[in-house]
Amino acid sequence: MTAGRGWIALVVIFLGLRKPAGLFAAAFVFGLAEALSNYVQGFDLPADLVLAMPYLLTLFAMIFVSVLAKRKSSVM
Repeated sequence: MTAGRGWIALVVIFLGLRKPAGLFAAAFVFGLAEALSNYVQGFDLPADLVLAMPYLLTLFAMIFVSVLAKRKSSVM
């Protein structure tokens, strides 16, 4: 019933650093991606790609934050 949104919820908690402002910002970005995927369905794009947009954004955000954290820890 959740259609895999539990994964996105876990990523929101991780990216939001368990702070209300961070959680709001992360949830807003992923909600925007979900809305955009609904909007883009009218264009001539493969349906699987359109439906995967929020999950791809989630994956790229996790990779981006992990790389930044790794660089930050290696500098110190």
